[in-house]
Amino acid sequence: GIVSRVVPKEKLDSEVEDVLNSLKEKAPLGIRYGKEAINRLKGSDFSSGLEMLRVSLLRLFNTEDAKEGVRAFMEKRKPRFLGR
Repeated sequence: GIVSRVVPKEKLDSEVEDVLNSLKEKAPLGIRYGKEAINRLKGSDFSSGLEMLRVSLLRLFNTEDAKEGVRAFMEKRKPRFLGR
């Protein structure tokens, strides 16, 4: 789900910072397309949702960042995403 952990109020700021630092390492287009897909899925039926997912994944798989992610995985290194 959206909520993955509960933290005490006094640890909230450091936890948010940790999550944001983690997101900075992810592919920006992957995050953008994921956010767009979630927003479009609201109120959709199942088959429409699957079609939107298929289109989003095709868009994402054809990006330079997707290719960089595969290369980095094969070379056992951290990817360098450029948002392309």
